[in-house]
Amino acid sequence: MNIRRQPLMLHYGVVLVLCLGYGYFGYELVRAQTTFLLLGYALIWSLSTYLISSKKNKWPHDLILGLLFRAILVVALPNLSQDFYRFIWDGFLTAKGLNPYLFSPSQIIEDPTLIDYVVPDGASLVSGMGPLNASHFTNYPPIMQWLFAVPHWLGMSHLLSQVVTLRALIVLADLGVFIGGRHLLKRLKMPASRINWYYLNPFIILEFTGNLHFEGVMLCSLTLGLLALSRQRFILTGWSIAMSIMVKLIPLMFLPLIAKHCIPHFADFRAHYKKAFLVFGAMTITLVLIALPYSSGLTWQHYTDTTALWFTNFEFNASIYYLVRWIGFEWVGYNIIAESGPILSLIVLMTIMTLAWRKDLTQIRPLICTMFWATALYLLLATTVHPWYWATPLLLSLFTPYRFAILGSLLIMVSYTGYQSDGVQEKTLWIALEYIGIYGLAAHELIKSMRPKTHRQAPRIP
Repeated sequence: MNIRRQPLMLHYGVVLVLCLGYGYFGYELVRAQTTFLLLGYALIWSLSTYLISSKKNKWPHDLILGLLFRAILVVALPNLSQDFYRFIWDGFLTAKGLNPYLFSPSQIIEDPTLIDYVVPDGASLVSGMGPLNASHFTNYPPIMQWLFAVPHWLGMSHLLSQVVTLRALIVLADLGVFIGGRHLLKRLKMPASRINWYYLNPFIILEFTGNLHFEGVMLCSLTLGLLALSRQRFILTGWSIAMSIMVKLIPLMFLPLIAKHCIPHFADFRAHYKKAFLVFGAMTITLVLIALPYSSGLTWQHYTDTTALWFTNFEFNASIYYLVRWIGFEWVGYNIIAESGPILSLIVLMTIMTLAWRKDLTQIRPLICTMFWATALYLLLATTVHPWYWATPLLLSLFTPYRFAILGSLLIMVSYTGYQSDGVQEKTLWIALEYIGIYGLAAHELIKSMRPKTHRQAPRIP
């Protein structure tokens, strides 16, 4: 056999196995099958690493390959998350011109006076999303609600067609990250192929395209905003950041850092006020216009009450918080999440404010690097860390020298071991191994970066 043909055959062999793997995850895997889930994911992640690490591939090849893997999942119903049932529910209300923030699905199902809010096949949607989701008001920002409504605006009445439509929007967002990320990497003098650690990563493909999570849409807007900022397109920057916030609230934590980038020092306010005015002016106008249709006091109350539950009530796959919770049980005998959750969030906020005060964020690189560490800290101290939350530090890490977020895209899937056929039963050992691996490498990389660089010895003068 021609030796030159062997790498090519290996390449296409890997692609074939990956296609079969994505097909298995999309159409055969059951979430409670922990062993098959972990072994299967470890296999496709390893094979994807081989493809991503290949230096011979050109960007059109990578683009097509990513679309191929996503196309395999196009008609699969999400099997690792049931959130999409709530997406369909909220989307119908939005498409009908109703405020999705006013009532929970359980209230609508149980109250015959809310006839205008009745959703077709609502009982099956409520059953699919589960009693916990159905009993709470929606906490998805307005742009998410508009995206949820797209299948209904297009007249899609069957669940699968609605899922396929939402999936198409997510794939388009991934394409935006791929293109925008490549351009941003080039502007930062970094290899554009780094974006493949996002675009071809099975973690992104399965969680976004497969399980229908919309973090990719938020990251698309965020990438566009950072690219615009690097080009000094300040109005576009403000608009893009605002759009990302109205998809997911996570970018709110970046505002102090962006403000410091716009105005490096208060003494230089006059020299930089125009930049800050354009960025935050465009951002404020965009946020106000988007939120205006939902400006009632009851909407705000329901939204904030539900959002607060993520800091005071809900818990899943946490790291530091679980240690704090254990200490609470030992000291006072009950779960102290209501007290510790807000305190941990306050620590994150104060740390970000300190970084904004002390760090030089004039250039885009240190700005993105600080944003990356802010998200890593947030997830380290959060009470709830679903796998798809890790997408934000993963993407931001590609513009930094740190690589532990890439390892995180492998280990974060260990959290699915908590899902059993009879409910959620997390295993402490698995969670410990997950975070020891992620933050162990993070500590190693951080310490290594803080060491003074050794300079080459100057040549001796004869």
